[in-house]
Amino acid sequence: MKQWVMAGALMGAMPMVASADFIGLFIGGGVWDHDVSGSAAYQGDDLDVASDLALGSNQDSYLWLALEHPVPLLPNVRVFRLDLSMDGNTTVTSSFRFGGQNYEVGEEISSITSLDQVGGIFYYELLDNVLSFDLGLDIRNVKGDATVTSITTGVTESATFDVFLPMLFARAQVDLPFTGLSVGAEGSMVGYGGSTLSDVRGWVAWESPFRVGAELGYRSYRLELDDVDDVTADLTTDGPYAALFVHF
Repeated sequence: MKQWVMAGALMGAMPMVASADFIGLFIGGGVWDHDVSGSAAYQGDDLDVASDLALGSNQDSYLWLALEHPVPLLPNVRVFRLDLSMDGNTTVTSSFRFGGQNYEVGEEISSITSLDQVGGIFYYELLDNVLSFDLGLDIRNVKGDATVTSITTGVTESATFDVFLPMLFARAQVDLPFTGLSVGAEGSMVGYGGSTLSDVRGWVAWESPFRVGAELGYRSYRLELDDVDDVTADLTTDGPYAALFVHF
């Protein structure tokens, strides 16, 4: 509740501070090459997702669209979609329980996990020069799914959760004059009731005179769940990414 109150007060104050000074539409997409680490449990034992479930690296795509405008009282808006997926196959070396099923030593298992997210970021430009600084709210829906299947016995168990999260958002970028180059960082974060989510990235970008650009960066995503829909987890997904965008 404290995060809601603070965020609401902040958003109420920001419209009087700054706004975009031009209309801009940004459309982009990228590929994220990521690894996952940490632990998870669903009505059973705490499992190391790398050693117990063999979840490893994967490549996933993401898309975004942003609109910046000169209306002082309305926030700029960015909408996005990010679908994360991890899978693996391994042999059980230590018996464990996942949901209502037991998986015994020697069984061959297959694990599939996904974290699908859609959301909107509503932000104001507090600075808009060589140095730009944005502040706002990131509101996203996170849907998670984890399935463990015994290839040996055919037994399958799945865990799911579905949450809406309001997150504080901040972004800073420095443009290098006359080069089209820029460096920046942004992050969204929330924490309450023992659960937290943070999504942070840093990048180097270049925009051509034709308003087409490219971005290279590194992204780190951490999700902690404390008994949400019977799921407890502490997962970190991170790695480099590459993206293309067009600016109208």
